[in-house]
Amino acid sequence: MKTEKTPWRSPEHKARIEAGLAEGTREFTGGESALSAPIERRDLLKTAGAMAAMLGAASCGLVRRPEESIQPYSVAPEDAAAGKPLFYATAMAVGEDVTGLLVESHEGRPTKVEGNPLHPASLGATSARHQAWVLDLYDPDRLRRSLHEGLPVDPSRVAQALDDIRAKLLPNGGEGSALLLPSVTSPSLLRAVDLVRASFPKLALHRYEPLTLDTAYAASITAFGREVLPRPEFARADVILSCDGDFLGSDPFSVANTRAFASRRDPRHPRGMNRLWAMEGAFTITGAAADHRMRVPRSRIPAALAQLFIALSRLDAGVAAAANPALAERLRAWAAPAPLASRELNALAQDLLGARGRGAVVVGPRQGVASHLLGTLLNQALGNLGTTIAHAPRPFAGHPLFARGPFESLAALAASAREGRIQTLFILGGDPVHTAPRDLDLPSALKKIPSIITLSDRKDHTAALAHWAIARSHGLEGWGDAVTVDGRASILQPLITPLGESFGEIEVLTRLAGAPAKAADFVRRTWPSLAAEGAWRKALHDGILEGEDARVAVSFDGGKLGAFFKDVPPAPSLELSLDGDPALHDGRFANHAWLQETPNPISKHTWGNALWISPALAAKLGAKNGEVLAIAAATVKIPFEAPVWVAPGQADESVSLTLGHGQKTIGRLGEGWGVDGYALLSTTGSFTVAGVTLKRTGKHVVLASVQDHQSLEGRDLYRETDAAHAEARPHTHGEEHAPGSEDDGLVATPKSDAPNQWGMVVDLGKCTGCNACLVGCQAENNIPAVGREGVLRGREMHWIRLDRYFTGEASEARLVTQPVACVQCEAAPCEQVCPVNATSHSREGLSDIAYNRCIGMRYCANNCPYKARRFNFLDWHQESPQSAPKKREHLFDLFRESEAPVKMQRNPDVTVRMRGVMEKCTYCVQRINAARAAAPRDGQPLPEGSVTTACQQACPAGAIEFGNLLDPKSRVRRLKELPRQYALLGELGVKPRTTYLAAVRNPHPDLKGA
Repeated sequence: MKTEKTPWRSPEHKARIEAGLAEGTREFTGGESALSAPIERRDLLKTAGAMAAMLGAASCGLVRRPEESIQPYSVAPEDAAAGKPLFYATAMAVGEDVTGLLVESHEGRPTKVEGNPLHPASLGATSARHQAWVLDLYDPDRLRRSLHEGLPVDPSRVAQALDDIRAKLLPNGGEGSALLLPSVTSPSLLRAVDLVRASFPKLALHRYEPLTLDTAYAASITAFGREVLPRPEFARADVILSCDGDFLGSDPFSVANTRAFASRRDPRHPRGMNRLWAMEGAFTITGAAADHRMRVPRSRIPAALAQLFIALSRLDAGVAAAANPALAERLRAWAAPAPLASRELNALAQDLLGARGRGAVVVGPRQGVASHLLGTLLNQALGNLGTTIAHAPRPFAGHPLFARGPFESLAALAASAREGRIQTLFILGGDPVHTAPRDLDLPSALKKIPSIITLSDRKDHTAALAHWAIARSHGLEGWGDAVTVDGRASILQPLITPLGESFGEIEVLTRLAGAPAKAADFVRRTWPSLAAEGAWRKALHDGILEGEDARVAVSFDGGKLGAFFKDVPPAPSLELSLDGDPALHDGRFANHAWLQETPNPISKHTWGNALWISPALAAKLGAKNGEVLAIAAATVKIPFEAPVWVAPGQADESVSLTLGHGQKTIGRLGEGWGVDGYALLSTTGSFTVAGVTLKRTGKHVVLASVQDHQSLEGRDLYRETDAAHAEARPHTHGEEHAPGSEDDGLVATPKSDAPNQWGMVVDLGKCTGCNACLVGCQAENNIPAVGREGVLRGREMHWIRLDRYFTGEASEARLVTQPVACVQCEAAPCEQVCPVNATSHSREGLSDIAYNRCIGMRYCANNCPYKARRFNFLDWHQESPQSAPKKREHLFDLFRESEAPVKMQRNPDVTVRMRGVMEKCTYCVQRINAARAAAPRDGQPLPEGSVTTACQQACPAGAIEFGNLLDPKSRVRRLKELPRQYALLGELGVKPRTTYLAAVRNPHPDLKGA
């Protein structure tokens, strides 16, 4: 079951393998030392003298100690019990993606986000963004007070200003005023907008957000005569074709999609294992999970779909009948470029035909209307509509706010501003000045508006230009509601009093409408069914209102499709594709240390982005990683440059760039990293730039990538098989043992005699590398961010790393991911070398660390074969990227103090470590202790499911199982008995408690080995 092809981490690593060169002898990255050059004798004496001075200072109280203070409640939170967290249901909206959440609160401080198991959009799981939402609440760069002409003002001044504006607009019905909104998911917010419109009937409504689902809705009007959104049922689909989408990663609804998709990535599933095909120009999380991936540039996706339809028509008369002769002839012309190889095309066509009514063709949101129509045509012809493809009506369809698409609406707003027809503009959320296409030149248009009032959570590009910047409340500070695209509603409740003098959208709009209202009362009145106190409390408790999903039957009308295929697509040229960032989305999370430091799942870059180009194109240009290229195209009006990352698996005719980076004003963390892709965005709403030329500039940028950090020296690590051989026993190296078994090696196994023997299994076939576990662990265990310089030195502190490997040739490479943390060895090498016994073994099989004993010798890290330990070279909780400069008060006050809001996020159940100690995964021992304390009887095995680790709880794929290895009925025990279970580096005899299930792929029989 070992992988047939040697995995490699980067093109440079692959070249070393092909040249027969051994792995480097250094186990670490070179940044593990605080000094970058050999130590001279003179410097050694200086260092020794300085250390002596510091030790002397410690004895006289000059060395800074962590400041601790306890402040009593003046009024205790309702139902609060000291030391016991409370959980509140709420929801988070990112664009049109609404996810139900449970937020953990300690004594009134929200500290951790989990998925709401009752909410269909989360089912108990989360993404990295959801996990990071709680730290966003405590961002010290958030606007705490509103600004008028750049100067702070009191809330009373804001209220008076809104009253004055209302009085000024009332006489003429709001003529010359406009309201700009981002994506709206709240019925209460829309009701407040309608109250404003009732007062000002001449108010112009506009909306803009760059990453939306409007293209899919526009296609549905042609296909079905109404605005509906296709909702694939991935748990029902046997064969899935993803077309330039990332439904498992950066696209909306990825959490629910991943949970449904992963449920069928099991060869033991009663309906069998599903098969995923992906056609895309740049690697995505979805493409990495695919059984077959085809490199197709974004602009060639319509041709590929037309080519697929023609191939299906030749094989099946029923498919051919789905298109009239005129449309079929036009599709043949569109298919002429033939982007798909005949072997892959035939296998895909046979696969889809063999799964009639059990397949799904999914088109990504960045594709145009033509691709969405072709996807609908294929689903109709294959009998998938109404079976694996459901449809949900657009929320709030028919409202004037949605009369135009976002780019069309913003262009109309800019035109009105230039013509002087707007005197007062309200902007409620978003940062359109930054995210608008540059050729629209929105800043110059807005400067012609005499009065701009924006509601913003920070001084971003729009707030910097506005006359009034009203501080916006965080989603965890105010009341609201939200509706999913499926029509499921949630109530958003606050978990903390606003940390500043901020306002919510409802408060601003109702004030402007002349009917100021408390947001809680206003939201409750939106839902008549919640008038009763019992119904209201149940909705708050469950986090979702009772009711069924809003799914509707649709009738496909293929007669209108021909109008979209009159013109033959333009000839192929080098193109540039723009996509939302997996962590930062459209840039709204750019000032977030956790997300900036979360490695990109594909490139493993942090703190910035890069231009992805294929190895073939890189060789043609002579470009290497980090080299800066100048980008030119007919639609690009300003000089633009970007550093390069040579991306295995990238289409040769395509280069890619993610959005959200390179911001100039958002906060101390988000400014300056990477390049601003919005400079390439077009007013047409196209996320593809055609006719691109690249030119070397001679400049170079060091990319903060972690892809070569903590290398495991080229050993046999990742294993996979196919569905036909999933029950075959993998190549093992003596990893079979029971907890506490007899010693069989040079290292004595500590006695493990407790009734709970903890272990973990990670299913590599389900893991998508989405980073939810990494950020969830960071939030739970008070793991600090180290900043870009820290990453460049190899000092990132994540207790979980997701090793990314490529297999095969660089051009057609496949990508695999393997999470690695401390595997809790029973015969742990780290325990044998610690000179102060800071790391030791517990009776329950955990390799524990006593932080107050550790003296930072790092012997344990040197002796760990998994490179799973982290040494905090600096006191990162003080010297944090989120910290503000602190005045130096005495000789040894060398660091910066974390600002009070950031401290509030920390989990009180986990020690906050100072510098100079080792850190690693602890199996969330604080959760184990809490479950043990809550158990009815001491000394008995804990019930199955009573302990869930942070990574397990966050994982949307359900790839992580944790439990008692002594319980024969536990899920983790059953997984460890599967034939594809194996121990990473099991040949070393260290007996890891965390083991893996070899990944299972499901290739088409005709393409095995391809």
